[in-house]
Amino acid sequence: MKDRLLTALYVFLFVLLSSLRSWEVLSLALLLTLALLVFYPMGIREKSRILRRALLSSLLFVLLVSIPYVFMTKDMGYLLMVMTRVLSLMLLTFLFLKMVNPFAVLSFSKSLSFILVLSVSQITSYLRLLREFEQAFKSRSPHKPRREEYRGFLGRVLSYFFEASARNSEEVYQAMKSRGFDID
Repeated sequence: MKDRLLTALYVFLFVLLSSLRSWEVLSLALLLTLALLVFYPMGIREKSRILRRALLSSLLFVLLVSIPYVFMTKDMGYLLMVMTRVLSLMLLTFLFLKMVNPFAVLSFSKSLSFILVLSVSQITSYLRLLREFEQAFKSRSPHKPRREEYRGFLGRVLSYFFEASARNSEEVYQAMKSRGFDID
């Protein structure tokens, strides 16, 4: 029950933060989210990990989406609004994932639980494969790899994951179809 209430609160706050247009109000929301992170009972290492992940995710979004827009429009207020909104949403999301068990939230629906299990198993296997690829690359490199070698490695890994996800999607589709997920 606690997980479902926290999920409802998260969805409400997510929609609220998404609808705010003032960077000043969003800055206040960011400060409140940071206060929640500071006072939530978990270790300092985990708190710094959540903050680092939120900052990196936000930076990636801002670099890829917002900054090109600002170059075209020269609207710095927009950039501030987007940066504070994205960072607030990222922090809120990572805190939510730390506080809530998604399996408990979706336990009311067999179908949603099954989809969550499929998703988590895919993520887990891909993370394991990525670690194995990185270990293999390091063990086969007698010297520190040059930037070109590392780019080639990343390209091959991305290609592998793309092809693997295409193959796995067909298997997942067949598994879901055999369990009646194609019937609306």
